[in-house]
Amino acid sequence: MIKILIEGCEITVWLYLTKFSFHPIYGHIDISLNSFNNNTIKLFVLNKYEWKEIKNDLSKICLKKELQLNSINNETNLEILSSSFTSIGQMYFILSTCNSSLNTNDLSFTYKLILTNGHNLFMKHFSNDEQGILQLYIISTIIYTIILLIVFKYMYSSKNKPCLIIKLYIISILFSCLYSLICFIENFIFALIGHTDVFGCQLLLFFARLFHLCASILCLFMLILCAKGYLIIRINLRNKTLTETILIILLYIHVQIVILIIITIYTDRVLINEIIFIICDYIQMIMYLLTCLWFIVSLILTTKKSIKTFYSFIIFTFWFLTNAIVILLNILDIIPNFQITILKAMTITIQILTYCIFMFIIQQKTFLLRTKLNQINITYIDPTLSKSHIQEQLTRQKIINTNRDELTNLCSIENTNISKFRMPMKSFETVSRLEPRRDVLLKTLTQSSIVSFQPSIYPVPRRLPPLKHDD
Repeated sequence: MIKILIEGCEITVWLYLTKFSFHPIYGHIDISLNSFNNNTIKLFVLNKYEWKEIKNDLSKICLKKELQLNSINNETNLEILSSSFTSIGQMYFILSTCNSSLNTNDLSFTYKLILTNGHNLFMKHFSNDEQGILQLYIISTIIYTIILLIVFKYMYSSKNKPCLIIKLYIISILFSCLYSLICFIENFIFALIGHTDVFGCQLLLFFARLFHLCASILCLFMLILCAKGYLIIRINLRNKTLTETILIILLYIHVQIVILIIITIYTDRVLINEIIFIICDYIQMIMYLLTCLWFIVSLILTTKKSIKTFYSFIIFTFWFLTNAIVILLNILDIIPNFQITILKAMTITIQILTYCIFMFIIQQKTFLLRTKLNQINITYIDPTLSKSHIQEQLTRQKIINTNRDELTNLCSIENTNISKFRMPMKSFETVSRLEPRRDVLLKTLTQSSIVSFQPSIYPVPRRLPPLKHDD
């Protein structure tokens, strides 16, 4: 990391510079500090516990031990330091005058701070808790691209217009891919120049957060629609259910947008953003838990109203719960090393697993069939799910079992199911055609009544005269 200030800067009592986690072997610090008007400025380096102790009252910082800089004799008020720095954990760099009698309005200085962890491009300017994050975004971008290509190939081979859920699925993957790509570009620039203070890098970071937000919202909307049974149990949702879903999703979007704006505004205000960011993290964690509860309740209620169960979607509760756990780990700050990289890896892994599992499930469901029927305005109802169909099958089987002694199956033909619903397809079920046995005498009344109750589309057995003893 490189922090440079080549123009004069005014300081009141203290000035927060940055925070950085050094590698235990390759950590190194280079600093040059030039103060004007013969004023003395001290550099303090605090660990995480010292920072929590005095961050609410930084006037006490002068009670801490300062970092000794080496003065240059041939230049006035120029102090430099270049040495290894192997302190483990997050370190906070702060400048202070430690003298209230100075006229702080006239106190100005310039500084150059370079914090490095070795000479490798993938780790030099990155803090120790960010090691491996550039490789992570490279791998995630490749994986998202592969998933997107597989989905496009699948949709092209199906030759059907994708339904709403499939469109949300594709757009969500696209936003996730763009998020990962932009984060890779932003981190690659940081790896080259050591800082991202320029406007272009800040703009890239904003768009990365925006695309990540859009991907999460679309993924949530997609999962909720599946939990409501849209295009799985029923073609269309009721107006009440649709209105409820849209209102909750809009509320979720507004809260996330407010959080995004707050994070963007208070990124560089360290004393404010530590409190605000924690509040935002708690809000996001609560939202994930509430939406998880909503998802489970919707799934249970939808399943109760249908004979067909689709509890396979319950696996997506891990998307809500794991995201909440990641936010909780960030709040607690209990991961010792590579914290930022581990949390980012967990978030990306959750999203990739969600996309892969969803792609596997939709291949098992007949989404494309329902979509095609919806396009031609035909309501599809699976005949195997119809209660009347099941009752009819039981009655038919009972009649066949009753007449098993007198009727035998000679051949089978394909036929069309009888149901109160009009179905635009043929069933794979076959119905046996019945012929009388020649060695059994049919009873006159009982057997004729049994046959007469058969549906009209079945062939009626032809009656034959009784066999004579001579035959």
